[in-house]
Amino acid sequence: MPLSIIGATPPTQNPLSWIKAFLYGYWQLFFGYRFPEVLILEMGVDKPGDMDYLLSIAKPNIAILTFIGQSHLENFGSQEALIKEKSKLIQAVPSDGYAIVNADSELAIKQIAVSPGQVLTYSTSPKTHSTVCVQLEKENFEIPVSSDIKVSSSLGEFTLSLRALGQGHLSAIAAAVTLGQILDLTLPQIVTGLAEYKPVAGRLNFIRGIKKTLLLEDSYNAAPDSMLAALDLLGRVDREKRSQY
Repeated sequence: MPLSIIGATPPTQNPLSWIKAFLYGYWQLFFGYRFPEVLILEMGVDKPGDMDYLLSIAKPNIAILTFIGQSHLENFGSQEALIKEKSKLIQAVPSDGYAIVNADSELAIKQIAVSPGQVLTYSTSPKTHSTVCVQLEKENFEIPVSSDIKVSSSLGEFTLSLRALGQGHLSAIAAAVTLGQILDLTLPQIVTGLAEYKPVAGRLNFIRGIKKTLLLEDSYNAAPDSMLAALDLLGRVDREKRSQY
């Protein structure tokens, strides 16, 4: 997270890359770094105390609680301890700030009461009556894969072809639209930004393999919930498509 704040490239295992990152940070500090108006930071935790440390570096005006499932339990010992740690994020927003919460996550939505800020929700199901809802209309499993989605928000409704497949990506889009509303982005600005969306490496990517194979690559820090989501997506590839690969 500190590297993201100064805009440095994440170092590799090469010690020289760390030296380069430190030099870059000092150069930014002393020679007039033009700091961005909006800084989006990931505050991930894998053991007790992690959120406290991250919040000591940066206090959020807007906090997004994406999902609470079963992860890093070897360090937390229980899901209750994990919930307590993650909920610190939305507790940290000021009274004039915002907490954005994933309404598809039962454990996340239960944390709404702990936030002193205004709470907005997002989901991928119209049954939740969320601030923003992203619904899947059609999936295309041909490479390059895509999803046709409908987005409903206070700014209006629109449809979009997303260059990704899977529940996690739809949820990310819903969170982004909710954040865009708070930041007073216009609907055309939001649509233009979403058109550039693509999965990062290790996050539900379909890759064409050798000998007519199709690989579903979801290897980044996999947990039970992400594995189930990947298997659910794989199960939606119909038999005819499977026989082509």
